[in-house]
Amino acid sequence: MGRFNRFLLILALPAILMLVVGCQKLTHKRFQLIREGVSNQLEVEKTLGQPDRKLADLWNWTDHDRHLTCNIYFDDRGVVDKKEWIDAGKGVWEGSAPGVDRPGEPSEQKTTIRTIEP
Repeated sequence: MGRFNRFLLILALPAILMLVVGCQKLTHKRFQLIREGVSNQLEVEKTLGQPDRKLADLWNWTDHDRHLTCNIYFDDRGVVDKKEWIDAGKGVWEGSAPGVDRPGEPSEQKTTIRTIEP
């Protein structure tokens, strides 16, 4: 291998590692940056990346290898109404889907975190 090729390899290696390791946008930390009643669709996509599925008012991200599911529900204005984080590997379900609040209970004040014991 020539000297120039080794130099290019040394320069390219960190970039390749960043692509492999650093592209993980679906993380709980990023999920927590999404704010109900505040974040819009553009902000959500910049934070979590392109969703696996886009329905009318629901965007879904799934990582089968890490057993993660994230659901973001939007209102008619395209603002986050509800959000859910499901980590089946750890047995954690955080957030709630639309329609699970009790009548008169504001959604901004309700976050449910459930841990499922094995």
